[in-house]
Amino acid sequence: MSSSYTNPPIISFQHCDPLNHILCFNKVLQVCPICRLRLDDGTAEFPLPPVRLPSVLVNAVTKPYCLVIKPTHGSFLQSYMPGHFLHAGISNSKGVVYNFDEKGIHQDSSSWEQCVVIPLLGCHDYEMKQEWDAELHQFSMPSGWTPERYQDEVHNCFDFVVGFLNHIEYNQTVRRIPRTITRQELCEDYIVSMTTKAAQLISIHHAIRQDGYVIQRELPR
Repeated sequence: MSSSYTNPPIISFQHCDPLNHILCFNKVLQVCPICRLRLDDGTAEFPLPPVRLPSVLVNAVTKPYCLVIKPTHGSFLQSYMPGHFLHAGISNSKGVVYNFDEKGIHQDSSSWEQCVVIPLLGCHDYEMKQEWDAELHQFSMPSGWTPERYQDEVHNCFDFVVGFLNHIEYNQTVRRIPRTITRQELCEDYIVSMTTKAAQLISIHHAIRQDGYVIQRELPR
């Protein structure tokens, strides 16, 4: 991935205006963009200590037992726009992502360095964690996930994710909901909220890359 589209940390700080947050990459700016006073000479005063904002884009290899999402083409920071196609997979206990596309099943330990993750298991789901890898591997083996069976609209990566979650009875066992999960439920309950957060982050990243900073009344949630 081009270094120009890496995911540097976003720093938030306030200086002369308590109503506005100044967002920039890596560290506090040398000069306040509001009052133009220097901030790097050791005399600047801040109402609150600068903070590093958490990123919603992470490397899947560090996130086991997750639903993971990335753009079908390109990356979130490089080329993604709302409405672009997304690709989904499930990570095992080591962060290897099982996913299905027109070439069949993949087990990827790379190429998911900049993705949205939705944790599926908590610390209390011990029994499910013990079975997760074996069930995921077994589910990905049958002939239903061959390249010939792939269809863009009705048998794709999201069907693989939904199929696996229903295979392990995720709703019934983890969420205590007595019914199977549907593609609509997957999108509404998991994907929409996280991709909305990703879109907010992407907008901020692009603005900082263009101008060096962003001034906002409210921090992204």
